[in-house]
This record gives sequence, C-alpha cells and structure tokens, in this order.
Amino acid sequence: MKNFNLYDPTNKKHKEILQEEIQRAYKLLVEYNESKIWKIMPKSLRVIALSSFDDDKGPDAADEYADVDDWMKIPDMITNSINLSLYDTTNLDDGMFIEWLQNNSTKLPKDKWYKPDYGIAKNTSELIQYLYDANPYPRSITIREAIGQLMQLGFIVPLEQLAKKQTTVKRSDDGGFNFRPDDSMLKSQNKFRGGYWTGD
Repeated sequence: MKNFNLYDPTNKKHKEILQEEIQRAYKLLVEYNESKIWKIMPKSLRVIALSSFDDDKGPDAADEYADVDDWMKIPDMITNSINLSLYDTTNLDDGMFIEWLQNNSTKLPKDKWYKPDYGIAKNTSELIQYLYDANPYPRSITIREAIGQLMQLGFIVPLEQLAKKQTTVKRSDDGGFNFRPDDSMLKSQNKFRGGYWTGD
C-alpha cells in the first residue's frame, strides 16, 4: 500500500496551509489570553484600556463596557485596537509588587490614595502593611485594584517586571502573533512562603 503523506514540506500549498493554521491557532490563543486578562482586570484598569481605543469615543466605550466581564462580547472595533498585554495582571508576583511599593513610596501620593469599593482608604504605608498581613486571595484583588488606581493617577507601574516568568502570546506590531517566553519578566525570590509575606 502506498504511503500517504498529509504534509509535504516541499509542497508550497502545504506550507501555505500550515502557516494559515498556525496563525489561526495563535489567534485563538491570543483571544483566550485576552479574555483571561480582561476577566480579572479591576474596573479602574478596564476604564483606562477602553478609553485608550479612541480619543473621542474612548470615554463612551468605558462607560458602556467597563462592567462587561466577557471580553468577546465587546465589539471587535474596540477590542482589536486595544493591546491588553499592557494591562496584564494575570501572573503578577505579589511580593515583587509590595517591594516596588516600598522602593517607590517617596514618589507615590502622600494622601490616602488607595480607595477600595468597600473598606477604609489607605496611604502607601498602610497599604503595604495591609498587603503583608492579608491572605493570598484578597491580597491579589487589592493589588490589582491598587495598580488600576495608580495608573488612573498617572503613575507607570511596570507590570512585566513585576510578573513571574512565563510564556506569553502577544499581538505583534504587524498584526500577527508572537508566542515566546518573555525574558523581561523577573522572578521573585523568597517573597512569600505558604502564601504569606515573610519579610527580608
């Protein structure tokens, strides 16, 4: 019986089909990754992201879609113009963020800038102490909310540097997709043990 090859690397048409399938797979991975990023983004970050898509229509988009949890239900005209990787908090290292707060405390607002939906407003020192003592789940939520509020105040939070090393799928400048390990992400060492801050 004659062997039948599904893929012939010397066949130009086969190579074109393979490239199309790879691009399709990348697109699905990116869409999945974007949905995951969006779902855990606090409203403050969503507002910033939506407002960035258009100078005139951005604020209206923020009003309409900031509370929509399903990224895929937001119109493509909006989602295709937003690079959600700029707001990716899915793999944040809590310890590295607390360390960043400590190192930049003199540059951050002096007042009680962190204002949770429920609870007491906090200044930077109070927020750091709260994060030291908090359990992992509320700590992660608080950190994301704090990042969103800092960005709304005009501060740049280096999310990639505060993330655990991981493999990422991102949109490239030419509209394609990149699937690669992100070497710029730094790995935290000895920050938390068992989910709690241990100190230096």
